[in-house]
Amino acid sequence: MAHPQHPSLAALREPHPATASSYGTIDMTAATKSHHGHSHDSGHHHDDGHHGHGHHQASGGAETSANGKKLQVDAEPVPIPTYKQSWFQYVSLIKGLPLTFKLSDNAKAGATVALVNIPLGISLSLAGGGTPTQGIVTTFWGGLMAATVGDSHFNIVGTTGALSGLLHNVVAAHGSAALPVVAILTSVLLFVAFFARLDRLTRYISTPVAEGFSVAVAIIIGCAQFPSAFGLTGLQPRETFFAKLAMSLSCMSTARYQDAVTFFVSFAALFLLTKWKGTIPWAIVIATVGIALGTYLPIGTLTLLRTKFPSIPAVLILPLDWTMVSGLATSEASIWLSCVGVACVAALETIISAEIGNRMAKIVKPLNTNREMLGVAVSNAVSGAMGGIPCTAALARTSLNVRSGATSRMSVIICALLVGLISMFVMPFFSEIPMACIAAILFMVAYRLINFHEIELMFEADAPGAYVFMMTLASCLLLDTFYGLIVGAAASCLVTWSERMPMITVADISTGSARGARAVHVRVLSSLLFVNRAVTRELLWSAFATLPRREGYQPESEEEEKQLLVTKQALGEVDDDAAASSGPSILLRIDVGPLVQFDVDGAVLLGDFINYAKKELGGSVVVTVDCSELTFMTLRHFEAFKHWSKPGAPVS
Repeated sequence: MAHPQHPSLAALREPHPATASSYGTIDMTAATKSHHGHSHDSGHHHDDGHHGHGHHQASGGAETSANGKKLQVDAEPVPIPTYKQSWFQYVSLIKGLPLTFKLSDNAKAGATVALVNIPLGISLSLAGGGTPTQGIVTTFWGGLMAATVGDSHFNIVGTTGALSGLLHNVVAAHGSAALPVVAILTSVLLFVAFFARLDRLTRYISTPVAEGFSVAVAIIIGCAQFPSAFGLTGLQPRETFFAKLAMSLSCMSTARYQDAVTFFVSFAALFLLTKWKGTIPWAIVIATVGIALGTYLPIGTLTLLRTKFPSIPAVLILPLDWTMVSGLATSEASIWLSCVGVACVAALETIISAEIGNRMAKIVKPLNTNREMLGVAVSNAVSGAMGGIPCTAALARTSLNVRSGATSRMSVIICALLVGLISMFVMPFFSEIPMACIAAILFMVAYRLINFHEIELMFEADAPGAYVFMMTLASCLLLDTFYGLIVGAAASCLVTWSERMPMITVADISTGSARGARAVHVRVLSSLLFVNRAVTRELLWSAFATLPRREGYQPESEEEEKQLLVTKQALGEVDDDAAASSGPSILLRIDVGPLVQFDVDGAVLLGDFINYAKKELGGSVVVTVDCSELTFMTLRHFEAFKHWSKPGAPVS
């Protein structure tokens, strides 16, 4: 059947009302961005005054099909929301709900994360060369500021393993007193990045680069625990990873079996208990048992935290030498280079964590990455001013926050307040925790930084990505984690760069009346790669949102009834009488046959789009994907396509 041509996207953005034909096609390419007068490289919507999509107003009324029949549209096309909010609405609302919504669930999630945050805040501060009190100060102020200013409602900001390698190098060069200075200078760089909209550069960090960086950080954290795990003595400070590792191995003759046994038992218990029930904060359990051992065992049996820090003040504000801040900022050029690395990692980790948290919580609203950049900038500024160390979002704790039932930023606020309140009472007891228990907790943190599933996918389905992963990992270990990120990003662009911008075609090819069984055809041209994932996401979501929404339906002809039955049978619902009355039936056909190239990020984006489309269309949706045999064999490795039997068959 020949279908009339659909109005162009530019026409949909004209001031006059326009209605999307239920038989038409919407072609969206990167070139259509010129109708906005600007482009969003990051693929996220921001409060910049207006968006072309948001101004489109569609009128209802009759439409004409290919055979001249007048059709009545039941619902108008849904425009892309602009999410223009006041500051108070932005801070207090999520999904249009106030902060007090499900307060008990948020309090439970906040308390759960707070119990994990206290031992991890202390442990990761020690891993970066800081003090226990600095860990609590950073966890409290960093988390509270991020919850107030950042865009994410779920991000837990504090001390993290991702920064520990960089911070340890700063301490080796300038001493631990320089850490608050680094936090303040890092915030300056992040404020510059916020005003310059440098959040858009995160598009050049692919999944293989991020995973290579994470594995390198995990290895660095794990190997750095050898002195604490085995009670080593006689160590001399070293700057590079391999020099530190060699120093630890050379001192293994000084190992104490009591500390080694405590470490292995603590790590084994933490590992097995986490596998058994991951929602319980086992780190605080291990820390409590360790404190009991350190308190009641004879002095000298285990190496305790008070051996290194005899006095641990229970305060939330530490004195800061502002003359040192100005002195290092003006006379030490090397510290600025370190701050550049810390700022890059802090911004990257925060944005990635926020996006994953929103995805876990099924938040449709696009993440405002620039506002998230502002949040981490303010967090570092306040943390440094209060005597803390640089901070960023922690993905593991953010995931725990969502899994624990958080529904808004109130959970993060409660978490930060509880960290401050509890630490005031328990900090004196933490001096009795064995260093081997802290090493076990950090070793578990390092293990959980490694996403074994993603790495397996890269080696099975994305050979170029696997090479980039290994190059990033090697560069981080041989050079530095910051330089490793740069090398990985450059290699990723060289290996997978495509000059062809994506073109998306979305067509509603429904037959019969506008209330009939729906068939939506999505055609993806050129490449799906990490470098164009942001614009591809915007094109897909924007084009899809212009389709008319239809409510329930009753077949008006024998042909429509047959079409409904075929769709229902594809869904496994063979009872056509029951199926006809159960609601709308939609066939979503995705054609990726013309794909020139795609990587892990492109495949994940395609899976996310399928989930989004099913949610937006409503009713019973069957999704089919047309592609080459090679593309089919590759996509089957990913979660969204694991039940897919063959090209053209239903995916879900």
